[in-house]
Formats: sequence, C-alpha cells, structure tokens
Amino acid sequence: MKARLDEMISRLSDKRLSLADSDLDDDTVLLLAADARIKGVVELDLSSNQIGDRGVIGLAEAPTLKKLKRLILRRNACSLGGLCAIFQSNVFKNQLLTVDYRQNDLSDARANYRLGRPPRRVKKLQDLDVSDCEIGGTMLNLLTHGQAYLMTLHTLKMRGNLIPAADAWSLSGFSNMQAKKLEWLDLADNQLGDEGALYLAKHGRYPNLRRLDLEGNGVTDTEELRALFQERFVHLEAINL
Repeated sequence: MKARLDEMISRLSDKRLSLADSDLDDDTVLLLAADARIKGVVELDLSSNQIGDRGVIGLAEAPTLKKLKRLILRRNACSLGGLCAIFQSNVFKNQLLTVDYRQNDLSDARANYRLGRPPRRVKKLQDLDVSDCEIGGTMLNLLTHGQAYLMTLHTLKMRGNLIPAADAWSLSGFSNMQAKKLEWLDLADNQLGDEGALYLAKHGRYPNLRRLDLEGNGVTDTEELRALFQERFVHLEAINL
C-alpha cells in the first residue's frame, strides 16, 4: 500500500491532485487523507472511482485538507450521507468553494439520512453541482429546505434529475436571505413542465439571478414565461427554456 500511496501522491502538481479513474475505494481514500504529504492541496479530483459515504466522511474530517477549495467526486458510490458530511465539516468550513457531486445516488430511496438544519459550517461554498443524481421530490426537499449552505451559493446545478412540477415549491421556497447570492440556477432536463416553470416564475425568490436553465423540461409557453421571468428577475441576463 505504501507504494500505491507514493504513486498517487506523485501526481500532486501545483497543489492540485488528480486521481480520477484510479480504482479508489473508501479504505484507500482514508489512507490518502491521513497522509501529511497532501497537506495544502487546494483541488482534489476523485471522480470515477468507487468511493462511498464512508470515504467522503473521512475526507471531511481530515486535517490535511483544511486548505481544500475544490472537491470533485463525480461518478462515485456516495450519497446523501457524504454530502451532509461535506456541508457540516469543520475542516472545510473556511476554504471550500466548489463541490462537484454529479452522477452519485441522491435518489428518493436514499433520502433516509435526515439532513435537518445543521449548524452553518461550510461558510464559503459558492458552487454546488448535483446533476444527474436521480433527485426526486423527497430528496429535493431535504437538500433545499432551510439549509444554511444555500446562503453563500453563486451557482446551483441540478440538471438531469427527476424533479417534478409538484415539488417546484421546494426550489422557490428559499428565503431572500438564503438565495441572495445565487446567480446561476440550472434545472435543465427535469420534469417541471409548464406548471413547475410557471410556479418558479411567480414565486421564486432569487434577487441576484443572472442565468436560468430550464430546457428539457417540456416547457411550451416559452414566450409568456420568458417575459414573466425577465419582469420578476431584474438582473436576469440569460434564460434557456
């Protein structure tokens, strides 16, 4: 294992470590996180591995990663437990800016981990991508209702999920305080339809929204909706229906 660790850490370049598609599991990641040689890493790419929630929790608790700014976990075996650990991490609270969690399992069947309303720990998170995670209405409510991490987000990407019109209220339910910094909301390729899109246009509260992506949702009343969105969101520069 020492030789394996040495080989992985040899890929460290300019405080960035890319271990994508490296056949990593939880045990290997826990050993990596404990290695003092990765101290000071600002970007960690672990995409396309077999890392589960246990491995992500270990990363979130690793003092070696206190300076991490960008964490890429796309296409692994983790779910809501790992994402919660990131949000609630004391290690990540002052530096982490970007989390790429695409193509993990955040389906409603995995919505048994109660996120609740944790203390605000990750204080600077700006970009969250949970696209292609099979998010449905139950999981959407857990991820958006009263969650402190939403207060700092500039970009929220949820494209390619299973979000139905009936749960558009979960997206529009952000308080002005929670979503005041959100500039880009990507909800493309979900199941919102005209009903869900109209609900967002009438009730969404995103005072600084500049880009909105809703293509692939079966929206038909595009001109009416476009006009309504532009009327309500005064900073909107681009809307894709």
